[in-house]
Amino acid sequence: MYYSDLETMTKRLKNMYYVTKKLFMADMRRMVTNCRIYNEPDTEYYKCANNIEKFFNTKCRDHKLIT
Repeated sequence: MYYSDLETMTKRLKNMYYVTKKLFMADMRRMVTNCRIYNEPDTEYYKCANNIEKFFNTKCRDHKLIT
């Protein structure tokens, strides 16, 4: 299984790894999903994952990347 986190994503951004939006979006979703799998719903990690996902989805809709 591949794990994603903000540090890894930052490094990938700096190294121009994300040649498509789809790659970046997949890593973001993977990170949020993994956070929910490995943490209980009442933890800060789980709650932060929800907030990050909500923010990310709002920005994607604002830029017409998702409907």
